[in-house]
Amino acid sequence: MRFLPSSERFDHIAALIILDGCGSKALRRANTPFIDELARGGAFSYQCRSVCPSATYTAHSSLLTGKLPREHGIVGNSFFDRELGRVVDLDKASVSDFLDTRTLFEVVSDLSVCVGCAVCRGADVVVSKEGVQARGVWEQNQFAVERALDALERFGPRVLVAALLGIDAVGERFGPDSEEYLRALEEADELVEKLDHALSRLYRDHLLVVVSDHGMVSVSENLDIEELLKPFSPVVCVSHRFAHVYLSEGVVEAGELLEEVGGVERVFSRGELGELGLDHLRSGDLVVVAGDGVEFGMQRLRGSHGGFCEEEVFVPLVVNGSEFRDLMGSPRITDVFAIVVRYLRERDAEAFVRKKLLGYDPSHGWMHTERVLENATELALECGADVEVVRLAAIFHEVERPRGVEQHAERGAEVARSFLGNRLESDRVEKVVRAIASHHKKAEELAEVEEMVLWDADKLDALGPIGLARCLLEAGWLGQGIEEALKHYQADVEEFEQKMHFDVSRKIARKRVEEGKVMASLLKKWLRKLTPNHFSNAKESLREF
Repeated sequence: MRFLPSSERFDHIAALIILDGCGSKALRRANTPFIDELARGGAFSYQCRSVCPSATYTAHSSLLTGKLPREHGIVGNSFFDRELGRVVDLDKASVSDFLDTRTLFEVVSDLSVCVGCAVCRGADVVVSKEGVQARGVWEQNQFAVERALDALERFGPRVLVAALLGIDAVGERFGPDSEEYLRALEEADELVEKLDHALSRLYRDHLLVVVSDHGMVSVSENLDIEELLKPFSPVVCVSHRFAHVYLSEGVVEAGELLEEVGGVERVFSRGELGELGLDHLRSGDLVVVAGDGVEFGMQRLRGSHGGFCEEEVFVPLVVNGSEFRDLMGSPRITDVFAIVVRYLRERDAEAFVRKKLLGYDPSHGWMHTERVLENATELALECGADVEVVRLAAIFHEVERPRGVEQHAERGAEVARSFLGNRLESDRVEKVVRAIASHHKKAEELAEVEEMVLWDADKLDALGPIGLARCLLEAGWLGQGIEEALKHYQADVEEFEQKMHFDVSRKIARKRVEEGKVMASLLKKWLRKLTPNHFSNAKESLREF
């Protein structure tokens, strides 16, 4: 376990909160003001799709690896491992021993905390799923959040994953239509808010992702698949409303028998498992999905999951950053991995660029970069550009400016290529590079939408009151006077106002130019009232600033 001294603690964190067993319809019925506000201010979808089976071990594995079961190998809560020749029950065995891919904790490799999640391989601080579930159903969520808060205070991790398992436990006991289930969701909302407040207090910046692994439906009947198929001597591995069936012979006949049974919604052969993302050696010869109200396990439950009706499959995904709206079209829970990695990659890039710009001309320093980043993000979302490419290009676009204006775009592009080389897909790295290299070209020379977005975003920051203020700052930095700043600003307006590539940026440019005219006019009037001595003093003040 690694302990960081306070001077080395991370100033940002990616926090993933899993509302275990919370379907989208259920969350929308509940009174959850904090999550609702988070969704309005950030990015969200209530059509985020879980995996098949919609069961905890499979879904947690997909959340923490970004992969479907065909790749990570956890095809259910239990399965027959053909290589080992035995059944693996993940309530008794470790998921880590059977994962075929790296986890988020292993990919990030920075100090991380995992509380209650079924997948914790690579985490530095772990509170196990079993440890959380040892508490009563109404105590599990509170316990998990307390442990997470304690870990945040003590270790200052860069990654936190916490699963609120009590929602699933309450839903299975009382049913998803019960008052108790809604109460569990509403209490979870308060706990997520408590965590968010702690993150705001302890870190300069944080990502908060709230997602579920699967939803839940009401069940009232148990169906014993193994007993039904007894003549075929099957091995049956159940994940609530889903089952893998392993047979040495009679596969076709067994499938036909199951298709005639009431309570079975669908039977898949091995050749059909690709459409479910389950084409893995560990999957059964047949896969069976339960119908309405049916549980394949022998537990007497009122709520269950594992199948693929809407209530089981569609889950909420809420992120506190509006820049992730591009991922909310038809998201899957596997996208959560990419969201966290994308956030951390940007924070790495930001730290690198901030250091390079430290002490440099404030008109082209980090504050300028932040404004361009904000402009570029909004334009990218509006114009259908690759948002991540645009944001990375915006972060790096001035990185080499301290070495001189000439060819800083080309040099900055190469710095970005070197930095992102092993962090991003090569084709997207090249898009970032081209956008940076083009941001000082003439507007009509640009070819790709990402280049145009960055160009417009950068030039918008040269217009309006902010553009005028930047010209004054630069004049002071260079030891020039106010008249030089005004000439610079007027030249920027003449060069950029009519060159924007998109309707939205043209509209913003016109508005900013009109606002800038007012300020420039006032400044000119003030200059005319100055005596030569006053003007000299004003220039000297700017030079000192």
